[in-house]
Formats: sequence, structure tokens, C-alpha cells
Amino acid sequence: MHIKSVAQIIDDLVDGWIPEQGWHDPFIMRCIVIRDRPPRDRFFDYIRDLGSELIDDAFSGKIIDQTNPYFIFPERHMSVGEQQLFILQLAMNQGAPQMGMITVVTSCPVIISDFYGEQVRIVVWPEDGEEKIDVSNND
Repeated sequence: MHIKSVAQIIDDLVDGWIPEQGWHDPFIMRCIVIRDRPPRDRFFDYIRDLGSELIDDAFSGKIIDQTNPYFIFPERHMSVGEQQLFILQLAMNQGAPQMGMITVVTSCPVIISDFYGEQVRIVVWPEDGEEKIDVSNND
């Protein structure tokens, strides 16, 4: 059995898709919208909080020094007002130029509205199978 990291599983869902960086964006942004599975689905139990520790950093002004961060259902950790400002807060962070690419996995219309159409992919999460998520190595 091959064990994949969360990043590998998510990248496989979108066939390695990486949108182009906007001329005004400090990092590449991609939004992966999960269809047919709510954030509380047991499949997400081990990854649901991925990136949540960076949300407080973004709103408190603490420098985010993580490259290619993943945010899995970040709406679970924010008020509606914070959801509206989330991408802006990340872009204004002093660590933004070093982030490389941010990946947001969500089903929240408020967060999705911060992305351009070419930065959004809608996917169906695979059914339970033999794939396991390695939460110890979140590339």
C-alpha cells in the first residue's frame, strides 16, 4: 500500500493543476471546491484543521513563514467577516512573497468569491478506498 501526503492527494484530485500567478498577487492562489462531501464528513477527520494555525497568524500580523500552505475548510475557524478578509490578510502578510502558492480547499461561497474563475476547480472527493492520508508529512 502506498501512503500519500495530504498535498499529494489534493494535487492528484486536480491533476497537478497550478493556475498562473496574477500580476498583482504576491503568491499563486488556487481554490479547490469539494462537491458532495461536507467538511464534517469523517473522511476529513485527519486533515480538517490543516492550516488553521496560520489563520490566527494572518489576522494578528505575525509573519507566516510557511511555503505552499494548505488551508482545509478554513471557514470552520473564522467568522463571516474574517472569511471576507482572509485572502487579503494573507496577501498583506510580510511573509506573502515567500508563500509560493496557497491552496484553499473549501465549500464556502464567501471564500470562493475571493478567487477568479481560473483559480477555482470543483472536484468530487474520491470514495473511500485504499488511499491513506499521511498527516505527518504535509508538503
